Amino acid sequence: MPSSIPGISWSTSHCAPRQQFRLLQLLALMVVCLMPSKPLLGQLSVVNGPIALPATNVASSSAPQNILLKTTSAETIRGFTVPVSEGNKQEYTVGAVSGCAVDGVTSNPTGTVCTVSITFSPAYPGQRPVPLQIVTSAGNINIGLNGMGLSPLAVLTPGTAMLTVVPLCRDRSAIRRRGR
Repeated sequence: MPSSIPGISWSTSHCAPRQQFRLLQLLALMVVCLMPSKPLLGQLSVVNGPIALPATNVASSSAPQNILLKTTSAETIRGFTVPVSEGNKQEYTVGAVSGCAVDGVTSNPTGTVCTVSITFSPAYPGQRPVPLQIVTSAGNINIGLNGMGLSPLAVLTPGTAMLTVVPLCRDRSAIRRRGR
């Protein structure tokens, strides 16, 4: 099928490497154009990202993990929250926040590093992604959190099975007397 873009063929069996490269350039340009011009509203950047919490057994809790966020301009932070995960369970908990003011009034100067403690307590096995939501004077910022819930494993222990035969009747005549 011919493309409406000159020089690009949509049929991969007929694409020359140069045409494939042009298609990739076009796709890359589309992605760049669709990306926001200011990452995280231009206010906060993750210092120690990406944020993957340790794999944790279901119904257990990880040790608190510190996430470092740096202000890229003066910013008033109102709070940090984490919504419930899929399954309507609160699997992430925001602990202590240090290094910055989180009162909704005080402006944190450029370069301020906030340390946010997060604990992961999975309710279900598998990937458990949710956003860390930061409420600022410039708007809300979401930063992805991801943890892996580990399910318990069923373990079979090898052993020996003993079979004991217990006779129900010693005398066949007792069976006949019951009408069988």
